[in-house]
Amino acid sequence: MSKKIEKPYKKLLGNRIYLLFEQEESPVIVDENTKRALQEAFAKKMLRAKVYDVGTTVLDIKKDEEVLVDPKALQNASVIPLGDINVLLVSPFDVVHVW
Repeated sequence: MSKKIEKPYKKLLGNRIYLLFEQEESPVIVDENTKRALQEAFAKKMLRAKVYDVGTTVLDIKKDEEVLVDPKALQNASVIPLGDINVLLVSPFDVVHVW
């Protein structure tokens, strides 16, 4: 039996979605143009993102589903550290479809 990962918060409020996110940290400092190019490459790789949690008003998307998110929205998504994991904060309006 696999161990259930406990959320480090009570509930996610409103019209929001947390997506699991694994970011490789680079010790190299890059300029803004390179940073933007790397973010665009990441967005293309993240075609299937796993939902970590959904806000209290999100009805059509469930935890643990895989979704396709608008790549432009991924470029501007906030990274939220939650203990041992990082998540991306996105809007359900940016979800194109559920796999």
